Amino acid sequence: MSTWRLVRDLLSRAAVRLMRSSVQGEGRPEPVTPRERAAELLAGLRACLAGGPSTLGRMEGLGQTAGEAPVRLLPAVDAALRESFSEYQLDGWPQLGLPELARFKHAPMAWGVMAVASSHRNGYVREAAVRGLASSGDGRAVPFLFVRLNDWAKEVQVAAYSGLPIRNS
Repeated sequence: MSTWRLVRDLLSRAAVRLMRSSVQGEGRPEPVTPRERAAELLAGLRACLAGGPSTLGRMEGLGQTAGEAPVRLLPAVDAALRESFSEYQLDGWPQLGLPELARFKHAPMAWGVMAVASSHRNGYVREAAVRGLASSGDGRAVPFLFVRLNDWAKEVQVAAYSGLPIRNS
């Protein structure tokens, strides 16, 4: 077993324990696993794409869902988005390419769309999403940029590094 896979598995197990022990407002339990959080994020993304950039309520809801994800859970959610919903299985991703993502680039509150898209399996989509996160100016985007610093595509890593506020200060 590779070191990365071992670390990812340990993070996933720790995230599950963390999620099971936490409770979100009004007694509603949070999603229990990273896969459930990933499915929740994809459902929000699907709703935003269906409504377009003018559906501010949907984008605000997706941004809230993405922003509520515990930072320690993000690598496990990212892995769930990339592996569990891969093209080799029943695909949970809505149709999302560069043209669809470009519609949201300058929309207000679109950082949530960019945050979820930053875990897309296509490197070009990830890079465009990371650039969108960096230009959003929303501080909630920073943890998603940190996750992409470890991306296997060099262009995505560079975009994430360039977009970090500490880098630009």
